Amino acid sequence: MNNFSTTQKALFVSMLLVVIGIIVWFLARDVTSSDFSKIPGIRLIEKTAVTASREELSKTEISYTDSVVGFSFAYPSRYRITSFDDAGGRVVLVRNTSKDIVLQIFVTDRTDPKPLTLAEIKAVPGIKVGRNGTGVVGNEQVPSVVFESITDGLTSQEVWFVRDSLLYQVSTYSTDAPLLPILTSLIWE
Repeated sequence: MNNFSTTQKALFVSMLLVVIGIIVWFLARDVTSSDFSKIPGIRLIEKTAVTASREELSKTEISYTDSVVGFSFAYPSRYRITSFDDAGGRVVLVRNTSKDIVLQIFVTDRTDPKPLTLAEIKAVPGIKVGRNGTGVVGNEQVPSVVFESITDGLTSQEVWFVRDSLLYQVSTYSTDAPLLPILTSLIWE
């Protein structure tokens, strides 16, 4: 009844594993920022999302300044800011309570002033890096690592970068958070 020999079955399974391996490699590989912009579902880098977000922001823009760390950014007026010191760093929460959207900026000291690398992020215990790329942030065009972090089945959008020996970890679980407008409007004093 079975038309496949053991050799044919083994060959089929081997080919299937190769195809799965290629797919996993493609999804997990490090990509450049130009490749990253083409990945569906990642709104951080898409040109259309940048334009739309900037247009939306300019209509209802409010500015926040953090005098402790020395930076400011623009954000939509329907959001509220909370900032405080916690766990060895500075936390700034940008939230829209009506839609349960939160964007967090965590700033902490870093002994190495050099730009952060993806390898360093992957070495952090508990972080599983998904799709990733590179970018620049703020008025100083600070090099950054952009990635998806998968923890306990939840996927967050992350942008990490170093400026003046401070590590900035920007994260959100929402694809509707104003991540791009905030990061592009960052100004250091």
